[in-house]
Amino acid sequence: MSDAAAVDIAIGLDLSDLDRPLEKAELAVLKKYKETILKGIRSKWTGWRYEGRNLATVGRSLGGWKGKEQSVSGIREIVISNDATGYYSGKPYVAYVRRSAGKEPEAEIIAEFIGTKIVPLLVSDLLDAILSTISDAPPKQVRENRQSTYSTASIEV
Repeated sequence: MSDAAAVDIAIGLDLSDLDRPLEKAELAVLKKYKETILKGIRSKWTGWRYEGRNLATVGRSLGGWKGKEQSVSGIREIVISNDATGYYSGKPYVAYVRRSAGKEPEAEIIAEFIGTKIVPLLVSDLLDAILSTISDAPPKQVRENRQSTYSTASIEV
């Protein structure tokens, strides 16, 4: 994100030695953990006190949590982000959200929870999935895509 008040949490797994795209079972692990992380964030991102505030202007950051996974090659990653904007300012603010003044920003608490509790499970499950898809058979020969040739003709009448 370009704005410092938006939140991006990237969980990168260096699988550059894995010289192939992830298989279906391996992709399912990434997707499962992306959803687990989002569900965990949404369950923790509650309980805010909005006394004296217009309820139409609050709660925007809960719906702002989104996730995606990059699984093509090199560093596979899950990116969790929130770029919810303030009702009045129109600017991202999630990085500033705190339970009370002087407390650690809530996004940092969430990132720490993900890093200490969820990432070790993700790594273990993903490695198990990779090991279960590796076989002793020689690699498959894949035909190289060949560019098609086209002929055009102009007909004048």
